[in-house]
Amino acid sequence: MNSIRFAMLPLLALMVLLTACAHMERVVKAPEVVLKEIRLDALSLQRQRFSVDLLVSNPNDFRMNIRELSYHLTLEGVDLTRGVFDQGLDLAAGASDQVTVAIETDLLQTGQGLLSWFRDPGDTMAYRVEGVVRPARVWMGEIPYRHSGEVDFRTAH
Repeated sequence: MNSIRFAMLPLLALMVLLTACAHMERVVKAPEVVLKEIRLDALSLQRQRFSVDLLVSNPNDFRMNIRELSYHLTLEGVDLTRGVFDQGLDLAAGASDQVTVAIETDLLQTGQGLLSWFRDPGDTMAYRVEGVVRPARVWMGEIPYRHSGEVDFRTAH
């Protein structure tokens, strides 16, 4: 009888561990990633170079160490860029940090949507940024995020 109880102990420990991991996954909230600013750094007929500031916020009540942040940015419904920020972020509970990514585009290939905006610019431009966050704690898995809004070009330099 004791040998049966002893044999069941690893199975019981595994069940408790799996239940705890499943519970933790439900409690982890996706970081909020917001486009704060986009700046035109260089402009030519063939290429445009921008600096894009993304504000990453941790809505959780615990520290989140982010190993990688992938992003896919669209402006006015036009795919602008995709990439991975792999310099890491360490966000305390409720904290935010800004990351800047450099992108290069060819507006002739990017699409007529952006070209028409540059011909008749407004004060704001609709955007969507989405991707996945890869925490340093592998057990958290990849955490997808998505945010839409408008970026204000009146304050851009």
